[in-house]
Amino acid sequence: MNFITNKFSGVCLVEPLSFPDERGSFSRLWCDHEFAKETFPFRPEQLNFVRSIQQGTIRGLHYQKAPYQIAKLISCLKGSIHNIFLDLRPESPTYLQWEGITLTGPDPRMLLVPEGFANGYQTLEENSEVFYMINACHNPSAETGIRWNDPRFGFKWKEIPGRTISEKDENWPDFRERSVSGP
Repeated sequence: MNFITNKFSGVCLVEPLSFPDERGSFSRLWCDHEFAKETFPFRPEQLNFVRSIQQGTIRGLHYQKAPYQIAKLISCLKGSIHNIFLDLRPESPTYLQWEGITLTGPDPRMLLVPEGFANGYQTLEENSEVFYMINACHNPSAETGIRWNDPRFGFKWKEIPGRTISEKDENWPDFRERSVSGP
């Protein structure tokens, strides 16, 4: 596996090695030893699958408040997504900065988003499918989010006609710094 880091501490693009032959190919998508060797403290506890029927569907940006923060390892199995992550770690030099990365299925590349980040994505194609692992079980009482168009951040989503978004995600309040750790 190749681990490609960027300016956000703990965030990396994970490129599984692919071994093609006349039957197709083989890629190892998870190896505890490989992640530990690279000092990425991620161990999956819950696996999730999401199918979005419409192009332009936005899910997120979600996170869980401390002490229930979660890390995600995200892969697009089919279609494509534009994933946006936002650093909410007050001690981080990239605090309140964000970045967007496109993932395309069936490319086995994955995006590791560590604890302390809000994360969301937009589907770029109809019938996009996303598989992601998280390092702790979802805790509904700790769940919160940042609205996809919060004026504080100026997120750059892909220009796609039409948009599908849940009522909950559409109505997150404007970001307040105290919302990271408490109500």
